[in-house]
Amino acid sequence: MINHSSPSITELEKRFVCNVLDSGLLTKGPNYKMFLGELEKFVSCKHCILLSSGTSSLLAILDTINKIDGLDKDEIILPTYVCKSVADAITSSGFKPVFCDVGHNWVMNSKSVAEKITKKTKAIIIVNIFGIIVDCREFKKFDCLLIEDNCQSFYKSDSKFADFSFYSFHATKCMTTAEGGLAVCHNNNYSDMFFNSSQNLEHTNGINEINSALGLAQLERYDEMLLKRNRIAAIYLEHIDCNLVSEIQKIDKTIYYRFPLRKKNNESFESIKNEFEHNGVAVRKGVDMLLHRLYGYGDKCFGVAKLLFDETISIPIYPSLTLDEARYISTLANRILV
Repeated sequence: MINHSSPSITELEKRFVCNVLDSGLLTKGPNYKMFLGELEKFVSCKHCILLSSGTSSLLAILDTINKIDGLDKDEIILPTYVCKSVADAITSSGFKPVFCDVGHNWVMNSKSVAEKITKKTKAIIIVNIFGIIVDCREFKKFDCLLIEDNCQSFYKSDSKFADFSFYSFHATKCMTTAEGGLAVCHNNNYSDMFFNSSQNLEHTNGINEINSALGLAQLERYDEMLLKRNRIAAIYLEHIDCNLVSEIQKIDKTIYYRFPLRKKNNESFESIKNEFEHNGVAVRKGVDMLLHRLYGYGDKCFGVAKLLFDETISIPIYPSLTLDEARYISTLANRILV
């Protein structure tokens, strides 16, 4: 079976981790400090905290913004087309999630957000889903805090327009530390509050020397891993029917964390999934659920997200996938989805 997602682990990662085991120092030490320093360079920001997950990183940010002026503002806007843990973090932090629709390119835009802005809006969470990079500049006009969700898009930003950002280093993310996350404060006005808010989480939910060594090895290979993702994407774009890849072809900036197709037949997802699996390939929906439905809202204001939920099939794309496997998946996609 070709897995839908898989970490890229080489002899380099094994050597880095074995060196830690041989050292006998497993808690925070030189690898942790070095990894944090390399991440600060990568994101071009010194206000960074390593935590146990992307969710913990978002919780640290939400705790910070709870202390920022505007206590009467309790609403946070996010797309309905995103992982459930984002909304869970919002509600557990005492905020109200307000869901917006997305565009046909799977990501939110300022038009869909404008419809949800009220005098109670505290922040917008800008989600770079599937590795598709959203331009944060278009949201600055709303005059509220901007939080960039980079859990599926570990990339070097040209410039930072968000106040905060958070990352996940889970096993199947762009790069992995097995478990881990990063919270970043880009706005110097909030950095002291940010570090104070993160302190308790850092002590209880930090990462160790093994995680850090794994992360250092992944960072050393990260450009190579991105190049492999692009090579696989190029095969898909060349060999898969143009009707299935027409939307992703239009996207200007993506690191191809996921490769979403838009199916054109009326078969159910379960039927499609079973047919792929019968032929040795695991696929999945773009997201597991639409969040507005969990909160009891109808689909009327979320027409594009509903369409994407019904039509999107995510096929394997990760550095350890071989080019021959990518060609085989292309042939399979054309046969099953067209």
